[in-house]
Amino acid sequence: MSERLLKEFVLNALLTQDSFGSLNNEGISVSATTDYAPINRVVQADFSPRVWNDAISMSSVYTALYCIENTIRNFIVERMSERYGIDWWECKVPKK
Repeated sequence: MSERLLKEFVLNALLTQDSFGSLNNEGISVSATTDYAPINRVVQADFSPRVWNDAISMSSVYTALYCIENTIRNFIVERMSERYGIDWWECKVPKK
C-alpha cells in the first residue's frame, strides 16, 4: 500500500469516526450494544449459533450504513430541490 493510499485510508477513517460521533450527539446510536430487543417473528432457536452471533455483530454495521445512506440521500434531495425545484427527479433524471 502506498503512502498516499494509507493517508487517504486514515483520513477517511477519522472522518467516519467524526460522523459517527455527530450522529451519537444527535441521539442516533451507531456503536455496538449488547441490548438487543428480539424481533418476535425471528427466534434464535431457528438458526445456528454462528449465524445468530454473526447477525448480532453485524447489526451495528447495518445501523451505521443505514444512517449514512439516508443522510446522504436526504442531502441530495435537499440540494437538488433547491437548485432545480421540487420536480427535479422528473426533469433531471433520464428516462430509460
